[in-house]
Amino acid sequence: MPTYPEVAAVPPSDAPATLLRPSYASVAAAPPVNYHSVLPDPPAHLTALSSGAPNAFYSPPWRSSRPVCYYCGYCGHISSFCRKRQQDERRNDVRERDSYTGASYQGISKKQYKKKSESARQKWVCSTCKDSGKSVEITEGRPEAEVDIRSILSGISQKLDELLPLRETVPNIERSIQLMSDKYDEMLTRLAAQEKDTKEIRKRLERLEQDTCASDDASKKLEADLNELEWRSRKFNLEIHGVSVSEGENLLAKVNSVASMIDVCALDAADVAAIHRLPCKFGKTPGIIVRYVRQSVRDEWLHNRSKLREKKSSLFIQENLTSQSRQLLREAKEWARENRYKYAWHKNGKILLRKSDGDSVLVVRHRTDFPV
Repeated sequence: MPTYPEVAAVPPSDAPATLLRPSYASVAAAPPVNYHSVLPDPPAHLTALSSGAPNAFYSPPWRSSRPVCYYCGYCGHISSFCRKRQQDERRNDVRERDSYTGASYQGISKKQYKKKSESARQKWVCSTCKDSGKSVEITEGRPEAEVDIRSILSGISQKLDELLPLRETVPNIERSIQLMSDKYDEMLTRLAAQEKDTKEIRKRLERLEQDTCASDDASKKLEADLNELEWRSRKFNLEIHGVSVSEGENLLAKVNSVASMIDVCALDAADVAAIHRLPCKFGKTPGIIVRYVRQSVRDEWLHNRSKLREKKSSLFIQENLTSQSRQLLREAKEWARENRYKYAWHKNGKILLRKSDGDSVLVVRHRTDFPV
């Protein structure tokens, strides 16, 4: 805690005449005076006291028994009991005034203060000043702190030196980013155009698929109609296979020899519209095709053809199929073998399927008619 010089109660010889001590009676009868506004500046020894000890009060040599309050400027009380100070404390303004005037007397009563001697009063310091003296500590700058600051500044300078070359790199990066952004925008534009074209192509494809489906339906119908017309031209025909070939042969006589095997009436020239051999591959026996005049005779021959199978003959009789029906019958037999169907045959222009004896017959007019 700082110490303050002791001040003598008697003014020095160079003190002005206005500061001479008057008589006690005149002083006691005089009203309180605001010495801050009336008196001139105190002498040097009082100025040193007031400036060096902000928490003390000075008492003029002629009024040593009536201290002057450094808070309000009136004599007769100390700042601890100043009404104006108390009012300011209520307004939470005392700290600002204390920081300006340095007046604070705490921890002591007026009576106790009056009991102190003049030297003790000059040395006395209130509790507020003691606390503030403890809390405020002025230290000189440390060399270590200066070194730390210099090292920090050096590191910052090095980092700035490393960042300075980036000033030339950043514009190039910005140009590259702008170029990529432009290309990205162009790509988005092209992608939007492609999506538009794709939608248009998809619509056209859907229309083509619809047209194709319609064309397929029409084609199927046309094929069915053509096959039906062709079958109508062949419905009076029967094919007889396994009859050997001889020179100057009589085909009608050979056909009648087959009639005796299946127990049907022999044919004469009036029953046959046409008869001839079918073309075949080399080395195979060509079949005989017979066109009947009457449907009933033809159906009788077709109905009794199973007797050839009973006699285990190499001969067999079948209908004169169209090329489409022949291909469909081949596929039907293959499908029946894979799906364990027992029967697959052709009758009157239709392909028939039956899974086992006693089951219903399935009619197949197209390859899409096979059961899934």
